[in-house]
Amino acid sequence: MASATDFRIQSSTSVRGNSEKRAELKKSVLNRDVSLAHSPASSLSFELNPNKTILKQHIDAFFDFVYPIPCYAFVHKATFCQSWAQGAHNPRLLKAMCGLTARYIASGDTERLQQATRWIQEAEMQLLMRLSEPSMSDIEALMLTTLDHIIARRFSKMLVTACLAARLAFMMRLNYDDGRLSFLTQERRRRLMWAIFTMETLYSSGRMEFTGCPKDTIHLQLPCNENSFTLDIPVTTEPLKPAGIPNVSHLGLMAYNVRVLDIRDRIQRLSHTITHRQKPLVECVALINGLVDELNVLRHSLPPQFTFDKKNLFLRAYTPQRTPYVMFHTWWHQCQCDMYRFTIPGFREGLPLEELQNLPSDFVAYCRDKCLKHALAVANIMITVTEMGKDIFITDPALVMCTFHSARVISRLGSARFANLPKDVLIAKLKACSDILETPAEIYPTTKLLRGGIFDLIHDAERNSGDSSPLRSNWETEQSGADSDAPGIQRPGIQGSTQSSVPEVYSKYSVTDEIRKLKFYQEDDEPAQECQNGDQDTEGNGTAIASQQIMMPGTSKEYSSQPYLPMPQDVIVNGFGFSEHESGATTTPYDVSMTLGFEPSYGECQPDLFLDSFMPLQNDWNMADPGYF
Repeated sequence: MASATDFRIQSSTSVRGNSEKRAELKKSVLNRDVSLAHSPASSLSFELNPNKTILKQHIDAFFDFVYPIPCYAFVHKATFCQSWAQGAHNPRLLKAMCGLTARYIASGDTERLQQATRWIQEAEMQLLMRLSEPSMSDIEALMLTTLDHIIARRFSKMLVTACLAARLAFMMRLNYDDGRLSFLTQERRRRLMWAIFTMETLYSSGRMEFTGCPKDTIHLQLPCNENSFTLDIPVTTEPLKPAGIPNVSHLGLMAYNVRVLDIRDRIQRLSHTITHRQKPLVECVALINGLVDELNVLRHSLPPQFTFDKKNLFLRAYTPQRTPYVMFHTWWHQCQCDMYRFTIPGFREGLPLEELQNLPSDFVAYCRDKCLKHALAVANIMITVTEMGKDIFITDPALVMCTFHSARVISRLGSARFANLPKDVLIAKLKACSDILETPAEIYPTTKLLRGGIFDLIHDAERNSGDSSPLRSNWETEQSGADSDAPGIQRPGIQGSTQSSVPEVYSKYSVTDEIRKLKFYQEDDEPAQECQNGDQDTEGNGTAIASQQIMMPGTSKEYSSQPYLPMPQDVIVNGFGFSEHESGATTTPYDVSMTLGFEPSYGECQPDLFLDSFMPLQNDWNMADPGYF
């Protein structure tokens, strides 16, 4: 019979054996991670084998490329770098930061970019496990993962993380000032809250259903200038809408970008009101005049160092401040341009031709002239930047939205049918919108996609096409005035239109276009889907032929969302909750033809098949919005 002493000896031996097994397992995991290190970046394991040199490269890249993007300047550099040097940093923020910035320092290295995607995934998984105990740095990390989702075209994930960031910010009451905190902490809170607001204005495109952080919920003053934030110099600014005389002495470019994007958000809402006939046009014109006045007041409030000229651009051209500086002036002109787009015949956001014909001709001419004027101003800004240096990189991914929109307006309103710009001038302006995107197109998939559309506009202008579109050069047999535009011609999936001589073109890019094409599994629709599949099998090649007719020529999977691996919460590897052997995308493969969205809410004003390829989408994503004003 075993004695108590024998039992204690056996238990001690068992404990030592288990400890040795755990040590061996930990060592094997470490060795496996090291064995996977085919490049310096892929050897980065934040808990096990931190490489400070590699980490510092990513941190520097963040403050050089991401921090300057308007309204992403919420991480205080000195505070973060000191906490990182002392090992007291938030590892989730560091991981999100490194995963986001890898594309800037290793854009051509597939292996490093895949590792960066895993960092984003690991950071997101850890953040989701801490939803009940959020911190400000966790919300900062969530904002960076959201930006990565936007850049990588993971739009369904972007919607979720953006919503979480807003909810967590409200939980922590970041939308209120707290006088008990230091100035630096209060400013970080303010910048983070305004970042959430402005990010939502960019992807919501004025639609209420995608607005989770309305400005009425933010009871904060605007962010201060960069110098005061960097050096912790307490200053007082003003709210988004000042009650009295504006006090702009301590405002910086971030605050001015918040204001211009707020105005743009209201312009987008007004555009929906006009195109969906939710209010009489007379009332909408009064609202337009009010927004124009706001834009003019905003521009006149700029201090001399922020006005746009070659000297101010030169002083910032090779500093991170070039991005918010250029983007403010680009957004300002883009707001003016978007204000009048409803008068351009054939644009999706434009009124039908018969309604435009009922408006006073001088009013329509005035609106079109203003729209073209500001689109040309955007092109002129791009020319000034590229003349300053072809290597100047404007890092904001939203730059392509402005240049693509402006290129479409210039292509349409600058044509012989309207302003009749000289051919060389027209082509030069279009090329300016394309040239500025050369470097961003190597990093951002959406930029590469839309830059291709601008190339097609240039091609159309060079061959003197009539009604051009980003797709027209892909249809070499399609010519202006061909039978395809003739009245009465019906095409598969397109309703007849009384304005067939003014075909609707793909003129505007927004994230809501991407959101509309998302496909989600509907449990109640499963039998119907199976029935539809059976019908397709019995119909032979007819459906396939129809599908080919509405596909954009040269469609590629190149612009699909970047792979993102599913992470079951019950799988724990390396302490991250991530299984490295799993694979499989969680989003539907991206089809570029679906970017050109079908709009049931426009009734008979549907796209022309040869000018705007489309795929039928779910109607509930496209219903007219309720009134905004």
